Amino acid sequence: MQTQVIKTRSGNYVTMINGVETFVSKDGCQSNPVINPCFDHLASHNCRPVEIDWSNVSEIPLAYQAKLDEIEAARLSYLNSDEYKMVQEKHIRAKEMEKEKIESEYNELLSANEVIPATVTNLCIILRYLNTVNWGVWRLPQMSISYSANQYDCDGVQATTITLDQPISDEDYGIKGKQKFMVGGKSGHLKNYQRLR
Repeated sequence: MQTQVIKTRSGNYVTMINGVETFVSKDGCQSNPVINPCFDHLASHNCRPVEIDWSNVSEIPLAYQAKLDEIEAARLSYLNSDEYKMVQEKHIRAKEMEKEKIESEYNELLSANEVIPATVTNLCIILRYLNTVNWGVWRLPQMSISYSANQYDCDGVQATTITLDQPISDEDYGIKGKQKFMVGGKSGHLKNYQRLR
């Protein structure tokens, strides 16, 4: 990891880690606000983004570099700690439990209905399940309205869509006359689809 601290002519100290702006301070010797996600565990730091006019770069203060080295040592220590490992294991277990719940809801829906009613609630269950499975192994259930399903990569985040042959409405979800539904993906992608959770 390459770190660099620079002082702008306006008096701000800016830290670059691998060419990415990570934090800025008026005083290189004091605790500095951190915005790089690598430093999330340093709860004593407040987040705020920075912008740099690179034409103003002048010098690198040594005291600020020492503070950066101290923060980097704390980050590495945390990443090797039992606390961090426990947090990671808890996160993995939570994801596994969520996947089991999604599969269970889907299997209950299939066992209760030979032809699944095309409701928003049922679409949520089907879409959530399909989003956990690669589209190449899908076995799509029969629904009361014909449909097509697709899976997309939205800048590294998987999205699954269903397009019904006829529109449906559901007052509980605030949906009126929609045919295209999706789960997953990033905001700004697949804008023609009604996002479900």
